Amino acid sequence: MSVVAAREHVEDLQRFVARRVGDRERAADLTAEIFLAAISSAHRYRPRGGTPKAWLHGIARVLVANDRHRRGRERAGEERLRGSALLDEETRRMRRGSTRGSTRGSTRGSAPSPPSRGRAGSAHR
Repeated sequence: MSVVAAREHVEDLQRFVARRVGDRERAADLTAEIFLAAISSAHRYRPRGGTPKAWLHGIARVLVANDRHRRGRERAGEERLRGSALLDEETRRMRRGSTRGSTRGSTRGSAPSPPSRGRAGSAHR
């Protein structure tokens, strides 16, 4: 496949990628990656296997899917980090709360004791 044939498909590929990515800057980056991949694997292009447009779209589908998976893994990692940070904060809060109320004999926050009735079984009058 020639560079001239590839240039004919730049705008079409940009639209293809932009529809799937939704972010113009990311679409531009991916389009550049598509052409870099096409250039590095141009020796494998076989005209009998399909048109240059179809070949480029095949590369685009693979790279867009890879990008989606990579971004999903990044988001999942960020969520795990954010979740562990929240857990860490909750643990710190719990520890601070337990050290404040850990004085011996403290009844703060506990239910009141029932009134004393004297010895068990004795009647009060």
